[in-house]
Amino acid sequence: MTLPEQLTGPQQLRFLIDAVCAVATDRQALAIARWCTMNTRGRAATNLEHYLSGKGGTRMFDLQAILREDCGVNEYVTAEIRRALATGRESGEVFISQQTYRDQDWRYALGGMVVTWRLTGPASWAKGKPATISLAFKNKYCWHPSEPRVTQALHVAAERLKVQGARDFWMEGRATLTTN
Repeated sequence: MTLPEQLTGPQQLRFLIDAVCAVATDRQALAIARWCTMNTRGRAATNLEHYLSGKGGTRMFDLQAILREDCGVNEYVTAEIRRALATGRESGEVFISQQTYRDQDWRYALGGMVVTWRLTGPASWAKGKPATISLAFKNKYCWHPSEPRVTQALHVAAERLKVQGARDFWMEGRATLTTN
């Protein structure tokens, strides 16, 4: 099979994904996607297996590790919190879009999420003293079959697998951040 020459980057990828989903079972399509895009022992593959197994419940993640291992998330969260602190706010939320991640395993494992934060001390951070911030997130691992995206056919396949026992689950994490 050759790809139509008029298709570019994302269009080619969508064409390939749609073709795989058209000829494979839903479970096979997700296995192919995992093989092509995920570290076999990575967090994304583990989350996909958890979803497919139907275990549900809550999986805990080390938010400190996310901040340490993904510089895109770390830089964005830190900048947003500093910006909010500069206006006098002592708590808030930071939305992490999938484009924020630089680490593909974390991006595929967690997807878009909201990190809540609050200043826990000291409030004198503006005078050059470090501020301690408590961070947390709670995010549902689920697929989005009705959202138009390059991978929409995979999202549809994953959602259909719920009739065979696949199940959404919660992901949670906590961390402490010290910033000047």
